[in-house]
Amino acid sequence: MADPDNSEGKHSWKFTPWSGIGSPKPKRLKRWILPKSPSTIDPAAPIQDRTTNSDYRRTLTMSGDTLPSQSSGVETSGLEMSNLVRGGASPVSDDIRLLTTAQTPPPYAAAKEPHPGMDNMTPFTPIAVPENYEEPSGGTITPRGTLTRTQTRFREELGSSDVDSVRVLEQKHSHNPVDCSSIHDPALSRRSEFALAFWCLSIFSTLGSFIWLVTAAYQPRWGRLISSGGNLTPSTASLIVALFAKLIETAFVAVFVASVGQILTKRAFDRKSRGMNLAEISMRNWVIQPGLMITDAPAVRIAAFTLLGVICLVATAVGMLYTTASDALVSPKLRYGSEQEKTLKSYTMASYANLPYIRDRCVIPDGMDKDSSDACLAVSLSGASYHNLQAFLSTWHDNPPKNASSGVDIMTTRPPVTSILFENITVTAAWIEGEHSDPDLQWKAHNRTINNVTLAIPHPGVYLAATDPTNDILQPSDLAGVGEYEMRASTVSPAVNVLCANVNSHELKPLIYTAWPNASSKKTNIPGQLMPKDPKWIEEVPVFGPDEWLNRTVLDDIFRWGPKYGRRPPVFPMLPMRHNVINNATVYMSDAFYILAKSNATTDFTLCEMRSWLSPKCSTQFNISGTTGAHMRAHCEDPLDDANYSRRFPKAPNNNTSGDWRNLADEWNLALYLNSGLTNANASRDRILTQLILTEPRLSSRLPSFAEAFAALAAPTLILGSLYTSLGHDWNQTVTTVPAPGLQQQFTALLRTQEYTSTHNNEWQGVFYIVLLGVFGLNCLCLSHFALSLKGRPLTDYTDPPNLFALAINSPPSEAMKGCCGGRLNGEVLSIPYGIGYSGPANHYYFEEKEGCPEEGAEGEEYKTHWENNSKTTMFDKTNLRNKPGSIASSKRSRAGSSLSDTILPDDPEKDGHDLERDPSNGLGSTYDRLANTRAWL
Repeated sequence: MADPDNSEGKHSWKFTPWSGIGSPKPKRLKRWILPKSPSTIDPAAPIQDRTTNSDYRRTLTMSGDTLPSQSSGVETSGLEMSNLVRGGASPVSDDIRLLTTAQTPPPYAAAKEPHPGMDNMTPFTPIAVPENYEEPSGGTITPRGTLTRTQTRFREELGSSDVDSVRVLEQKHSHNPVDCSSIHDPALSRRSEFALAFWCLSIFSTLGSFIWLVTAAYQPRWGRLISSGGNLTPSTASLIVALFAKLIETAFVAVFVASVGQILTKRAFDRKSRGMNLAEISMRNWVIQPGLMITDAPAVRIAAFTLLGVICLVATAVGMLYTTASDALVSPKLRYGSEQEKTLKSYTMASYANLPYIRDRCVIPDGMDKDSSDACLAVSLSGASYHNLQAFLSTWHDNPPKNASSGVDIMTTRPPVTSILFENITVTAAWIEGEHSDPDLQWKAHNRTINNVTLAIPHPGVYLAATDPTNDILQPSDLAGVGEYEMRASTVSPAVNVLCANVNSHELKPLIYTAWPNASSKKTNIPGQLMPKDPKWIEEVPVFGPDEWLNRTVLDDIFRWGPKYGRRPPVFPMLPMRHNVINNATVYMSDAFYILAKSNATTDFTLCEMRSWLSPKCSTQFNISGTTGAHMRAHCEDPLDDANYSRRFPKAPNNNTSGDWRNLADEWNLALYLNSGLTNANASRDRILTQLILTEPRLSSRLPSFAEAFAALAAPTLILGSLYTSLGHDWNQTVTTVPAPGLQQQFTALLRTQEYTSTHNNEWQGVFYIVLLGVFGLNCLCLSHFALSLKGRPLTDYTDPPNLFALAINSPPSEAMKGCCGGRLNGEVLSIPYGIGYSGPANHYYFEEKEGCPEEGAEGEEYKTHWENNSKTTMFDKTNLRNKPGSIASSKRSRAGSSLSDTILPDDPEKDGHDLERDPSNGLGSTYDRLANTRAWL
């Protein structure tokens, strides 16, 4: 800029060194209104009289600059200029001189645009700077000899033109934005978009986290609501839970981050609080991006040990793990529930072992004759029996008993019999009444080798009831094909007893027709063997009568024959040869099926009796799984079994044998042709069975006994005989069969089912309850802070990056932040507390260092009074500034409207900024005063 007194414009100002010796260090002056001629300034004159040229309008924010005198041609220091402004004397230093050169004006004269609000202030006047003067940094004069290392290196790398650019940058950063009048109030309305959004998100997050916590704690079972055929399929339910968990997590993070911003902002406003620092401002990033805790370790070390920092760490952890916790505790999974007693319904259409009903139930094509039903039943019995026998022998091969037992428990260690029901259900029987099964005890009682076993099977009607839709039990097919359930039904168990005794040929004579006197017999092709001549030999056997019990034998008490027991013994036509078996199923009014066999390992014959009844000593356990299939087993003679039938019906009869089963056994005999010994057929089946006959009063640990094998062979008769029959011990009907669907009966079962349940699979996953509880607790804390502390009226979040940037860029430079304009912030800078200051006349909010600020708050520097000089005269004439056209206050009134014209500045020029804030009558600073005097949480 040319000198106004230099009409030719051939010279400009040159900066020469200033020794600084003999004169005091200039005081810091934030803003100057530079006069045209300092020597002619009248301090009492209005500001507008000091302005003569509107082409150059500039406001400097410098410290210790020297001003040239336009009239005398000498340079005037900034301190002298300050005295001139105040009306003081202007001593001239000999060390300051004005030089005329051909150089261009300093960069300060390059400004072309006027500063807003400074239209009528004095024009820019060139400044002569002492040669040893260094540009201020943070408002402090630094002589050349004390340059910082960064400044020295930086200036060494710059040319003369770069130095001018640096001066322009320093000029910009030394400017205080007093013309930034806040458009909006920092306290938002209760109906603002932010407040409504916060309410919605906070309520949703709180209620959602509460529902999730209660759901995880209560662990509801969803039943048919979540099933393959229900309202929600399992995959859909899992997706919905994951979606809502993510929404709750997102809402929680948003609410918590907003709450942290509200708490820190409120703390920054609070005069009595410690404010906030940059480390605390960065805490919001922990929750949003937990990984930043690793990259921002210095801030974490500072803020993590405060109460709010600990809460933020907890929020970061629970927010990061919330979806995982929801998946572990709330997402529906197949889980067994507790065992519950339930009354089930079943349909009964016949009594136990009803042969006509069993025959009619055998499915054959419609075009076949009626006699084909017998053949169908025979094929079913034959196939199932041989399958059972083969499976039983395989079990003995694979899993023989490890330890031989004796006494009552002798049968507990021996392999059980398994069968197949409906081609896909494994039926496992149980050995019962072991007190009669020890051959050693029987030898001691009867001096004879006796093999006595009783086999009980689970009632197959339980499966029919469990899968009946009437009982509303979720099947594996309802649970995506992978569900399971367990049932313990209080039902009777069909049982078969096989009692075998070794006898010699002499003891058998009363029971062998060919051994009777006057018997019609003939020799066979086996030497010494006789057989009846007439196939109708049975007609020669005395018929049944009140006093006809046939011959007495030494076996009567073992098999309970004779008048004492009311039962007739069997009569066999002949003695079988070794490895052969013959039978008798024709005893009138008998409940037993008899077998006579001969082993090659002993000279004795073996006589067996088979009977069946419904045993009350068991319960039926039924397990079904979509992956492993269905399995039924009889659980018997357990005193701790709550489902045991005898415990619920203690008066139920035992050993109440069924005469109908004898008829079914005869059909079974025909199907297997167990009479092959009549022709000495040497059947393969008989050869296997006769090798199992006991030769001593001891059960083998390597082989099953003959009685056990025959029980396994006869097990299918128990299964077929009990399908669609009563699950109780009595029939209570006058007819033996009823048409479909049959009679509805009830029975009690202890049911434990798998359903989709909101729970965890493993015990260690219970640790995630802390996550759900933490999210709910923090949601309640955030909602309480918003409702109670903020009264539902949020503040502008000054930790939010846009708001933080806007407030920071309009704040004066901080001395404590010197040197932090480019590199990474260190720990000391991160811990500096800051508050929010407010300038009432300028209606300007800004950051200020919390330490060293007046307790009652801070004002803008341009409006501060010099109380230290006991003078109430401010740098500016507030009255004139408020009323002067083009001034800051006038400019603000023109922008804000007439409603604010009386509240920008008070009428009393003697009122300072503090009085302006505390005066509620003019409304200036009322929000700041309210916020500054309200205590902040945390």
